Amino acid sequence: MMKLGLVYAVLLLLGLGVACTAPHDVAEAPAGTQEADVGGVVVGEALPAADLYQPGEAEEPAPAAPPTRVAHAWVEPDVNGDTVTIPLDIVKNAGHVHFILPVEDEELDYLGYMLDGSFYVRAAVCPSCGSQGLSHGGTTLVCHSCSTMFDLLTGDADDEESASFPQGMLPYGVAGNMISISFSELVESYERTAAGEDTLFEVVVETPPDDEDDDSSWPRCCGR
Repeated sequence: MMKLGLVYAVLLLLGLGVACTAPHDVAEAPAGTQEADVGGVVVGEALPAADLYQPGEAEEPAPAAPPTRVAHAWVEPDVNGDTVTIPLDIVKNAGHVHFILPVEDEELDYLGYMLDGSFYVRAAVCPSCGSQGLSHGGTTLVCHSCSTMFDLLTGDADDEESASFPQGMLPYGVAGNMISISFSELVESYERTAAGEDTLFEVVVETPPDDEDDDSSWPRCCGR
């Protein structure tokens, strides 16, 4: 009887040992890890980022390019009588600027830019379609409505069917850090651009004076 009890005890110990060595359920390793069997347990090991992408799969996004200089800027002009001034340093840093002049019941939009060391101001109205919304495209001026492009230097349109900017350049002066332009000339240039005129300012042709009264030659009718 005692031997029978010892047999039962041995069998019980063997059963407990088998249960302890049974495999356990282990969670699947997350993506981007390498599985390793350590003592019967799967352990996730982090992989290098380059090993996560296979040919044909999406790659890591390229780092963002460093910011460049300001594409354009709005400035508030100072108006004193017939003189309009805007800061020179803003024009140089931004490359080109937009500014608005209030004239009676409307606001006139202008675009100024530096080119080869000179300052150019043009009415921000398309001479071809008459719409407002002109932008500096880097190498040309571009109309948002009709997509016509204009040469920065001459103001000529990129095709013969479109009207070009009036010929001429707005006079300006530089004193310290300020660019000064005539208010009346800005208004006139805007009106002539919107009207599709050929020149920025009206060309005045001077005729020689009539010296008939000073002519002493004879005979002249009944002068003698």
